[in-house]
Amino acid sequence: FREPHESSIVEVVKGLDSSDEAVKRVVDLMGDLGKRSVVCKDSPGFISERLLIAYINEAAQALGEGISSPEDVDLIMSKGTAETMGPLEFADELGLDRCLQSMKLLYEKFCDSKYRPAPILVRYVEGNRLGKKSGRGFYVYDEQEPKT
Repeated sequence: FREPHESSIVEVVKGLDSSDEAVKRVVDLMGDLGKRSVVCKDSPGFISERLLIAYINEAAQALGEGISSPEDVDLIMSKGTAETMGPLEFADELGLDRCLQSMKLLYEKFCDSKYRPAPILVRYVEGNRLGKKSGRGFYVYDEQEPKT
């Protein structure tokens, strides 16, 4: 979900007509650029987006149901899974509009309720709460740290 230049790992997508040789050349090129590669077939969302969007959506759903605060959702998921940030803070980093767009696409392609956007996410995007880029999403941002 991060741009390839921002990540140490990339997804190499093997299309229907991609040869094994072409895929190997791309994997080798990525290695030369210092990046690890994961090969996957051409499918909506590939690997990372499919998993990440479901994760973010479930966190948003839990927040919308009042299960806990954004801070506590992110704390349990960041510290409990050894991630650098929780799903709500990560969604704010990516942009809630971008997350919503991906959810809608995956829901359309798979007709699976795990990708049906959480109502709170839809409300936030409709209210221009897009995350860091708008100064407010699941958190309110100043120049340094997220705050609720």
